Amino acid sequence: MTNGNIFLLWLAIPFAGAILAAALPRSLKSSAAFVSLAAALAMGVRLFSTESFVVSSSIASRLGVPAVFVADGFAFFMAITVLAVSLLIAVYSHGYMARESSTGEFYFLFLVFVGAMMGLVFSDHLVALYIFWEITAICSWRLIGLRREEKHLAAANQALMITSVGAVAMLSGIALIYAATGSFSLAALKEYRVGAVASLLIIAGIFSKSAQLPLHLWLPDAGVAPTPVTALLHAAVLVKIGVYAFWRFFNASMALDPTVAGFVSNASVATALVAAAAASKENDIKRILAYSTISQLAYIMFAFSLNTVTAVAAGFTYIMAHSFAKAGLFLSAGVIEHTLGAKDLRLLGGLKKTMPFTDAAFIMCALSLVGIPPTVGFFAKYSIVSAALDSHRFFSAFLLLVAAVMTMYYIFRFYKKAFTQDAGEAVTSRREGPVSMVFAVVALGVISIALGILIQFPTGLISKIL
Repeated sequence: MTNGNIFLLWLAIPFAGAILAAALPRSLKSSAAFVSLAAALAMGVRLFSTESFVVSSSIASRLGVPAVFVADGFAFFMAITVLAVSLLIAVYSHGYMARESSTGEFYFLFLVFVGAMMGLVFSDHLVALYIFWEITAICSWRLIGLRREEKHLAAANQALMITSVGAVAMLSGIALIYAATGSFSLAALKEYRVGAVASLLIIAGIFSKSAQLPLHLWLPDAGVAPTPVTALLHAAVLVKIGVYAFWRFFNASMALDPTVAGFVSNASVATALVAAAAASKENDIKRILAYSTISQLAYIMFAFSLNTVTAVAAGFTYIMAHSFAKAGLFLSAGVIEHTLGAKDLRLLGGLKKTMPFTDAAFIMCALSLVGIPPTVGFFAKYSIVSAALDSHRFFSAFLLLVAAVMTMYYIFRFYKKAFTQDAGEAVTSRREGPVSMVFAVVALGVISIALGILIQFPTGLISKIL
C-alpha cells in the first residue's frame, strides 16, 4: 500500500469511528470514540514527516485535479495536536455525557468534526478546503444546540449565522482568486500576490471562525453547550481552524498585501485587549474562558500576520500551548459545573479543599495560559512579543504585554473566587468529579507543564519543519 493510500485511510478513521459510535449501543459509544481517536493519533505519529508529499484520490485524478491533499510538517503538527487534545476530551466525555440523552448524536458529530478538521488542514484544493470548512460549521451548530433548549438553540443559530456569513465571504474571495488565476491549488498559487478585496473577504471568513473582533459574539454565547463541546470548539478544533487557515492561505501559499497584513495585526492587538477586558468583568466561568480564547487567539493571528520565521514558529508553538492549557481550563470548569450545578463565580469558593485534583489541574493549565516560566505558554508568548520587537512593532508589543497582564488578572481572579475564597452557597458537595473527567484535566495540566520543561522538543520539531 502506498503512502498516499495509507494517508487517505488515516483521514477516514474518525469518519468510520463516527458511524461505529452511532451504530453501537449507548454503553459502547464512548469506547468507539476513544478507540478511533487513539488509533488516529497513533497512526498520525507514525505517518508524521517533515518532508511533504502529495496525495490525490483516483476520483480527483479523473477530474484533472493534480492534488487534493498536501501532507506537510505543519499540517501533521496541527492534526496531531488536535487529535491528542480530542482524545482527552473523549476520555472526559465518558463521565460527563453519562447524564445526557443525546450521546449517539454527540459522539457522531464529535468524530465527524475531528475528521473534517483533519481533511481541512491537509487540503491543497480550495474547494475541498471549503467543503471541510462548512462541515465543521454544521457540526458545531448541532453540537452547540445539542440539548435543544431555547437558549441553546439561539446560541447555535447565532454561531451558524455569523460563521456562515464569514464562509460566504471566504467563498467569494476564493472565486475572485480563481477568476484571476484559473487555479484552486494552494501549491500552484504560491507567492501569488492576492488582491486586497479577495484577501479581505477570506480574512472575514477566518475572523468569523476564530471569533476575532468584530465577529466574536457567537463564541461566549456558545458556552451554554455541554462542556466537551465548548472545549472542542474553544480549545481543540474550531477556533484553531481559522488561525491555521490564515497561515495556510497567506504564509504558506499566497502573498498578503502589506497594508492588509498591517490591518490584521492591528485588529489582533485590539482583539487581545478588548476580549481580555470583557473576561475581567465576567462572573460566568465559561464566558470568562470564552473571552480568554478570543484574546489568546489574537496572539497567534498577530504572529502569523508578521510572517517572519520567529513569529510563525511562535504562533505554532502557541497553538499547541493554548490547545492543551485551554482544554484543561474548560474541562476543569466543566467538572465544577457538572458536580455543583453552578457556574457563577459569586456562588463558588472553597473548591481547593473539595476538589484538590481539579484545583491542581487548573493551576497547571493557568500557569501555561498566563505565560509563567517554565511553561510552554511562556516561551510562546515571549517569542511572539520578541517577533513584534524584531519587526519594529514596539507599541503592539507593549499592548500585547498589557493584554498578558490582564490575562493574569482574570485567570487568577477566577482561581481565587472559585478555589480559595470561602465556600459559596452552591458548594454543597464534598467530592471530586467523576474519575474519567478528573483524569483528563490532570493529564492536560501535566502536559502543559511538561511541554515547557521539554521545550526543546516542540521548538526543535517546528524548526525542522521551517
